Amino acid sequence: MIEAEELPPEDDIAPPQPKSARVWLSAIRDAEKAFKEWQDKSDNIDKLYANLGRLANVARDREFQLFWANVEVLKPSIYSRPPVPVVTPKFKDRRPLYRMASEVLERCSVVTFDLADIDQVMKHVRDDVAVCGRGVIWLRYETRGESETESERVCVEYVDRKDFLHEPARYWPEVGWAAKASYLTKGEMRKRFRETSGDEYQSAEYAVQRDERDNGAADNRSRAKVWEIWSKDQNKVVWVAEGCENVLDEGKPHLDLSGFFPCPRPAYATVQRRSLVPIPDMVYYKDQLEEINELTGRIHALSDALQVRGFYPAGAGEIGDAIETAVQSTDNRRLLVPISSWAAFGNTSPKDAIVWLPIEAVVNAIASAVELRKQIIDDVYQIMGLSDIMRGSTDANETLGAQQLKSQYGSVRIRDKQAELVRIARDAVRISAEIMAENFAPKSLVEMSQLDIPTDAKIAEQVKALESQARQIAAQVQEAQQSPEAMQMAQQNPEAAQGLLKQAEGQIQQLGEQAR
Repeated sequence: MIEAEELPPEDDIAPPQPKSARVWLSAIRDAEKAFKEWQDKSDNIDKLYANLGRLANVARDREFQLFWANVEVLKPSIYSRPPVPVVTPKFKDRRPLYRMASEVLERCSVVTFDLADIDQVMKHVRDDVAVCGRGVIWLRYETRGESETESERVCVEYVDRKDFLHEPARYWPEVGWAAKASYLTKGEMRKRFRETSGDEYQSAEYAVQRDERDNGAADNRSRAKVWEIWSKDQNKVVWVAEGCENVLDEGKPHLDLSGFFPCPRPAYATVQRRSLVPIPDMVYYKDQLEEINELTGRIHALSDALQVRGFYPAGAGEIGDAIETAVQSTDNRRLLVPISSWAAFGNTSPKDAIVWLPIEAVVNAIASAVELRKQIIDDVYQIMGLSDIMRGSTDANETLGAQQLKSQYGSVRIRDKQAELVRIARDAVRISAEIMAENFAPKSLVEMSQLDIPTDAKIAEQVKALESQARQIAAQVQEAQQSPEAMQMAQQNPEAAQGLLKQAEGQIQQLGEQAR
């Protein structure tokens, strides 16, 4: 062991040797490769769900927006109101300390959710679950001001699906690391990593996030994508970025959490068997959607052809001119067109002078296409489990029991999604309460909870007063026992004297318990 006086001067202490980031960047690339197919499918699904450029294009093919309608029905069914944190002791033995601690953490959790705008966070998670099959929440402990306890808060954030990765595994307990991406400018990189890795931040790949900019979510400044990796196997947190050969920063986790990761298990809709790769619900009825859109295009094409057309003999002199005048007339008040040489018709009926294009075949084709599309739409509802009641569509001739059965059947199909959103909100409360209990200063907890909790000084004064009162009672009892009157009363009525003595001892014992 080196004594304090034997330590080298501060200027002679060598800076920490840079550590290679190759292993971590390779793990990130492997995870991106494992989820690439899901990410690509999700990109296409996002465009199908809502893409202003495609939907506003007047030259596009006609579509039946069934996917958007189904998602809009599903979203309020699986999440409708903000979660309210509730913290209670595990066992209902009504211990004052446990009840007070639960009350403090519950109030602080309510304040944390209000500051984080938890409703918007949960809606983003709900949309990801309904559209792409996975939603993620990430929590951070943040301090502001010169003093660490000047302003403390827990940030509850929604994470975009492309900014969250984890080690490919079969089940969540087997995941060894989880990572969240942040986009930092060169100035922000210098401020954050200059002390830990020197000028390594300059080698990062800075670029304008064009995909995000096109969506209206980023500016034109160049940013680097930095991964914050929480490794449960190695019990440390690492920051790496593409282009940087060395680790930007690493160290022990700054949060000591029971589940290690500062994020709940993601909320899933459907996952691939024996993996954590999400499966969007839309792929289960993608074939039906394509067939519905194809039929919709045919129906609109046939409806354009659903017009009255006729043929008449050309070069028929006055007769031909009269027929053309009647067809091209736009005056609704002019019903008849005079013909001077009516004898030119001979024995031919006037109705035979025009041969009309038959439209009965077009009408029958449209009716058949509409009926077939309706059947395919019903198949989609059967696959998704969206009943008529959930969609606000009902039949007046149906009985109440039939409608209740439909509503119950639809709720069964979405119950797992509802439970997932409840579970991820509950886990967020647990993690935030754990962060506050282990990191917040008592002053911050009292200010957030707005409870009148006695301080140590007040408790000491109360204990001192109780002990003084107990000593006074004990002195009075001892003085009474030594007085001649008390001795004479005890000889005359020993039972009453014994009762008074037990009563005094009980008061002293009760005061001692209150002091403890």
